[in-house]
Amino acid sequence: EVGHRLVRLNTGSPTYMRAPGESSGSFGLETAMDELAVATAIDPIELRLRNYAEIDESSGHRWSSKSLRECYARGAELFGWSRRDPRPRSMREGRWAIGMGMATAAYPANFRPASAKALMYADGHIEIRCGTQDLGTGTYTILTQIAAEELKVDPSKVRVMLGDSRLPNAPTSGGSCSATSAGSAVQAAARALRMRVTQYASGDEASPLWNVKASDIDGRDGWLFSKQDPSKAVAYTEILARYGKSVVEQEAGAKPGIERETPAEGGSEGAEKKSSDSARSMHGFGAQFCELRVDADLG
Repeated sequence: EVGHRLVRLNTGSPTYMRAPGESSGSFGLETAMDELAVATAIDPIELRLRNYAEIDESSGHRWSSKSLRECYARGAELFGWSRRDPRPRSMREGRWAIGMGMATAAYPANFRPASAKALMYADGHIEIRCGTQDLGTGTYTILTQIAAEELKVDPSKVRVMLGDSRLPNAPTSGGSCSATSAGSAVQAAARALRMRVTQYASGDEASPLWNVKASDIDGRDGWLFSKQDPSKAVAYTEILARYGKSVVEQEAGAKPGIERETPAEGGSEGAEKKSSDSARSMHGFGAQFCELRVDADLG
């Protein structure tokens, strides 16, 4: 049973100024775990292992993956957790009081529907359009890297356009989902664009890649080549020139799969069971360790 009391105080509200709330929520939960460890004289790691969640109890879904046990073990080994004396104020070095602590880290892997458009111009440069935004978290760089890797071009050849509602739809920046959502859409659009240009090359009798299967074609630095015979190669610029194209574009989207979905209200029993069986709870996990020293005289 969980309960709470509200007390009116003349202080700032003890909550987050902005997302994510997981940070302040985790602090409260982990602090309570530490207090429980002291009260029960159980090692903080051991207490967490005894209460290890094999499923996500908030949804009943199994984890997509979870290596938290390994995080505890590896973190404790690297940190030297065995040096810790669990008795409060028992570890000292001269006038320094030494404390050691640890905590669990967890954050959901959020993903929302998103779309993007990838364009290749006759001079070989790439343009990515996506209605997401960069708050200073590196979205421009991330999407540039994804497009460059998928299209096999140097990142300097890629220009990313964001921050305009006229661009293909993408979610707001929240819940740490921009890179996952917009990035997946950009990857899909870039992949579709490369496939289309590859089809131009393999379908052209005058092309070095004539009749070569798409699965047997790879790319590097703005060129497509045969995996079996790399001497058979053609540049993107040559392909577009051959077809008289000033620009080739592809739009694509990405959305959560059934492993993330909740059955729609009123859906069939079979559909609900399929979604329930396939659904997974997706989180990133970690373990944090800290050594703190406090001057006994100065605090």
